[in-house]
Amino acid sequence: MTCGGLPSSTAPAPMPTVAAPLEDENLLPEILVRLARLPSALPRASLVCKRWRLLVSDRRFVRRFRAHHLRSPPPLIGFFEEVTREPSPDSPSSLFFTPILDPPNRVPVSRFSLSFRNGDGRTILGCRDGLVLLVDAGGAEIEVLVWDPITGDQHRFVVPPAIDERQVIEILNGAVLRTAGILDDRPFRFHVVLAGIDRPNKRLFACVYSSEAGKWGDPIWVSVDSESDVRTTVSMRVSSTLVGNSLYWSLNGDTAAILQFDLGTQRLAVIPLPLDKCSDGSRSFRAMPVDGGGLGILELLDFNIQLWKREIDRDGVVSWVLGKTIELDQLLSLDKRGMSPMMLGYCEVNNVVFLRTVFSIFLVQLESLKFNKPPIQASYFLVHPFTSVYTADMGIGGGPDEAKLLCNAMHKPPLLHTVMRMRSQSCFSGQPSEDCSAKSGRSMGITQENAWPSPDAATVEDMCPDFELLDNQMSKMVAIRVPRNMRAKRELLKHAPKLVENGKKMLILHGTKTSTVLNDVLADLFHLKRDHAVKYTKKNDNIRPFESGGETSLEFFSLKSDCSLLVYGSHSKKRPNNLVLGRTYDHHIYDLVEVGVENYKSIESYAYDKKLAPKLGTKPFFAFIGEHFESVDELKHLKEMLLDHFKGEVVENLNLAGVDRIFVCTAISPTTVYMMHCALRLKRSGTSIPRMELVEVGPSMDLVVRRHQRPSESLQKEAMKAPGHAKKVKNVTNNPIDGKEGRIYIPDQEVSKLTLTSDIKGLKRERREAKKNKENSKKQKVNPE
Repeated sequence: MTCGGLPSSTAPAPMPTVAAPLEDENLLPEILVRLARLPSALPRASLVCKRWRLLVSDRRFVRRFRAHHLRSPPPLIGFFEEVTREPSPDSPSSLFFTPILDPPNRVPVSRFSLSFRNGDGRTILGCRDGLVLLVDAGGAEIEVLVWDPITGDQHRFVVPPAIDERQVIEILNGAVLRTAGILDDRPFRFHVVLAGIDRPNKRLFACVYSSEAGKWGDPIWVSVDSESDVRTTVSMRVSSTLVGNSLYWSLNGDTAAILQFDLGTQRLAVIPLPLDKCSDGSRSFRAMPVDGGGLGILELLDFNIQLWKREIDRDGVVSWVLGKTIELDQLLSLDKRGMSPMMLGYCEVNNVVFLRTVFSIFLVQLESLKFNKPPIQASYFLVHPFTSVYTADMGIGGGPDEAKLLCNAMHKPPLLHTVMRMRSQSCFSGQPSEDCSAKSGRSMGITQENAWPSPDAATVEDMCPDFELLDNQMSKMVAIRVPRNMRAKRELLKHAPKLVENGKKMLILHGTKTSTVLNDVLADLFHLKRDHAVKYTKKNDNIRPFESGGETSLEFFSLKSDCSLLVYGSHSKKRPNNLVLGRTYDHHIYDLVEVGVENYKSIESYAYDKKLAPKLGTKPFFAFIGEHFESVDELKHLKEMLLDHFKGEVVENLNLAGVDRIFVCTAISPTTVYMMHCALRLKRSGTSIPRMELVEVGPSMDLVVRRHQRPSESLQKEAMKAPGHAKKVKNVTNNPIDGKEGRIYIPDQEVSKLTLTSDIKGLKRERREAKKNKENSKKQKVNPE
């Protein structure tokens, strides 16, 4: 029996009825349920007051929050990739999740991990609507697993015997869809569609499973007109695409084609494409939705992306029209002489394509052509984008990862702090809240023991008697620091933002294990920067700069020592003599560059005239030789990092007598830089310009770039903000004797051009004096002596 037609995923939702005016008790949930869909939205709202915290921690509100936002396209929070650590049947494999959002919205990886044995034969087929579809063909029966990573729910079932004949029938791909309209129910409902091939009969099939009915439908078959049964198969490297009410899979064969399965009519069809197949594998394609709900094709050929659109005229004739061509070498600044990009995956909800280059992975939004370069390794071959509305568990059982997400959310004030400034708390609860004020500040750390509870009951005091104590501790952590004496005031002013910042200090740290070479490197770096450097010699075993959560200790030490530059050394078999250079913004990780040190020569190994030794506080020159510093992104990043680490204080004037050394950096290859430190010796040249000679004084080394992490666009924009230049004060001087003196400009005056009025006081005074003199002369004549 065939399952009934599936409901259309694009059917319009019924119009909501007009609700009555909200009561005061219902107004706050209606406001908070409309917060942004970011993972940090609810944790930030919970920092406002206890009433808000109780509300956003309620599981019923969390389910309503997710259901409200799942009606619209959810955000892309990461992707899944199946990773095998060892090629052994007994070695563990894991469904590895990589988050792509920036802090504080980066979701914890532990909530999205799923481990299993390699011998199980489990394979991921795709993700959609916050669900993950896996197939296990390692047992006696083929088992299907549908997993919701957000809630942890799992549903297992076996495939029907009609498609379990492994000798002749092969399941190659599949898709999962969440049933619309029942998002508030705890038991999630879904449909699973499996696609494969019957090789002896040269036909493709699709079979549907309904969780509501709890059974499979009959397989739907379609014949393939091809002479080669080996070449015509459903592609395993391209996941399904949902366009309208149909699923599409790419087909591997002699000609380019896609497999269409209509969810409503339960029909299967093969659609040929107007694309030329390439035997060298430089072309890849997949179905995609276009404006208006039509079918399109995303084609990647060498360094170009072509977007095709299917059009049907009045007579029913189908034609394909080329809509847009995207030149990736221009958009992503790629070198055409290198390897062409590879398409790793596609997210139909956000219209984002995952591309892999030689060194990096790019996420390109096909409508706006905006791209992102997440700080991940370019070692993937197939990814499955995951979109969902993630809400952190802010309860006692949330674990350290959830607490860390809560800590990250505290770096910014709550989203609705402007609402609280309006002093309208009475409309929420009938009386002002005792702690209903927006707080912001830098968090010092939250562990599982002091995380806020998440109650299932109506009150939280019954579950956590120390709730008031926890609230007071959190208030102290986020309170604004006010100085109590002049010494504390001077210390706070020293760390406060300034128009001209102080010289950046370098923090030097040791890892769990360091080699002799690495110890010499860190010692020489401290020697060169000892006037602006802080060195910790204790081993640190909880620092992992490139891993989520591993940067917490780095940020703590940066805040403690007031250092914005980081150098971290570690040594392992996988990454020997590893050196991580980093920068912080507001004492949070800004960017990182990981290099390997090779062919190192310390300062002590060089013999030279000690008079040429660099003086303390001098500024070095930097010479970057090689075109790779302008074309390779990794070396561009390394160049910025080296300049910032040895920049020192910003000065307006420089005495050339103090410039006595230079760092020469030569790009040997796109990933290797030879760096040497030289002293400048001036010699006579017979002219007024002296001849400059370089004398190596050490250290020197080869830096091999291994990994690097760029900041996000928003963080970079915020960090690069600079205050406007102050206006120049003209005609004002400070005299040590007379104090401040000013000059006023008065233009030349011509008396003939001046207009004099009759009310000039000077003229009145002269007339009064003339009249007085005249009266005195008359008196003298009348009364002669």
